[in-house]
Amino acid sequence: MMGKTELFRKLTDQLNELEAKHEHEKMVAAVPHYEAITGALPPLEKEDMRYGSRKGKKHRADPLDISGPDVAVSLDELVREERMSSARVGQGSMDSIHARNIIRLGSRYKGTEVNAQNLSSGFDEEDQVDMKMLEKPGANLTRRAQAQRDHTMAVNETKKWDERTQKCQLCMKGPAFKKHLMLSLGEFTYLALPNRPRLHPGHCVIVPIDHTCSVVQADEQVCEEITRFQMNVVAGMLEVTPPKYGRREAGNRRSLESEKHDVLAFLKDWEPFDWTQQLDGGEIKAQE
Repeated sequence: MMGKTELFRKLTDQLNELEAKHEHEKMVAAVPHYEAITGALPPLEKEDMRYGSRKGKKHRADPLDISGPDVAVSLDELVREERMSSARVGQGSMDSIHARNIIRLGSRYKGTEVNAQNLSSGFDEEDQVDMKMLEKPGANLTRRAQAQRDHTMAVNETKKWDERTQKCQLCMKGPAFKKHLMLSLGEFTYLALPNRPRLHPGHCVIVPIDHTCSVVQADEQVCEEITRFQMNVVAGMLEVTPPKYGRREAGNRRSLESEKHDVLAFLKDWEPFDWTQQLDGGEIKAQE
């Protein structure tokens, strides 16, 4: 190869292509065919042909049995299962699985669950360990039954999420959202008057645009914008004379426009939002 640089580069490229093709074939072989097809179910197993409560359930293997089926699997199958499990969402550690099982049992944990009379108090480190508490729900199901269970759970979660967004009065995409209370619109959040009695003049709320169950679950960008706008609003309040935001007198009900004016007085970097430009006359009356 001395002096033949072009030939060396050509052979190197061909070798790299062959290695990449070989790695791709190995990766494809590690993924079952039903995983590559959207909506496809795993093949039937003998446990799937049962009836009643035993359908789709496999016998629990003894972890101390060295001749069990879980120990007799090949190394390739173990690698494939680990690769596929790591790609799925919700695969937690043993501690998280144990905590979820405790929450699932609730008052039945360590007392009234099945075979509780055979267990000790649970306060000793050498106490008997219940291996079922370290297993994920549905660990004894077949692949087909597990896929059907995951599909049902996903559908139920979607329905619950839709019900929450439909009832949420702060969600912009919900029918209960009151656009006439909105004051300003940011990139990830918006500023509005609360849809409940105000605590004091200038009372306002900063709400994420996308429906979020808790601020703790919000994205980092949303939290940063909330913090930035909070500092901006507080800085604007400090520049206004304190008597303007004193305690509200009893029985003194102020109009919505005057309350908006109080907030807009200390609104500095926020661009005011005109909700009437996006609605017609009938929708404006309905919002009011």
